[in-house]
Amino acid sequence: RFAGVTCGIKPSGNPDLSLIVSDQPVVAAGVYTQNQVVAAPVILSRSRTPSETIRAVVTNSGNANACTGDRGMQDATEMCDLVAEIVGCQPENVLVMSTGIIGQHLPMDCVRKGIRDAFQQIEPTHAGFLRSAEAIRTTDKNRKTVTTQVDVGQRQFRVAAMAKGAGMIAPNMATMLSFISININLKKTLLIRLLKKSVDSSFNRISVDGDMSTNDTVMLISTGENKNLDFTRDSKTFTILQNELTKVCNDLSEMIIKDGEGATKVVKINIYKAHN
Repeated sequence: RFAGVTCGIKPSGNPDLSLIVSDQPVVAAGVYTQNQVVAAPVILSRSRTPSETIRAVVTNSGNANACTGDRGMQDATEMCDLVAEIVGCQPENVLVMSTGIIGQHLPMDCVRKGIRDAFQQIEPTHAGFLRSAEAIRTTDKNRKTVTTQVDVGQRQFRVAAMAKGAGMIAPNMATMLSFISININLKKTLLIRLLKKSVDSSFNRISVDGDMSTNDTVMLISTGENKNLDFTRDSKTFTILQNELTKVCNDLSEMIIKDGEGATKVVKINIYKAHN
């Protein structure tokens, strides 16, 4: 279920808090910034993934909660604690992402109200998904989403993904967030393999301005459906899934660089016969 609301972090009054909730525990993996300076939400979510018991992801935009010291970690932890209380799970079953200005503390009164409002409006609809994607934007001109269905024999599975990013984009990710959901049953070891390979071929190969950032996160969850499909590491279905997930990540990556702050051109460079 998805929600996106305005809680007052952004002076513009645009949506700035997203909440994604699963009624059952899901498998989750994450890939994070390689920058040496890391924001509190990244530290917290990185410590909780991979996991087979995630229930929710809460994201705020307009404030990165980066370079905010001990209070920043306390605020990120409180966001997860409040979501856990409302959803009815343990705090370690909640992941958090933040994006926006650096070096300022979160206005936690706004965030607390936003989390409660988001849970009141949460729904299992495409409209809810789009509102959630809208609420993670900062300087993006448009929201960035991909939804697709893939046929495997007589079965189908779905991929639903969202991302944000327009500036401070460099190889090895940048000021970008992405959330991807696939409705299959997959072990966390395979989920990590899927995500890392897809990110290496997409998000880690784009640049707008050469700047790395503090908050970059790509999260992938497997919701536990389609349990009868063979998704072992060397299976044909796993290869199909890997190719599809990589395509989704590439599509989102292209949206990010096309939306680059001040960008007027997109250039793709192909390198042949390189040793690495």
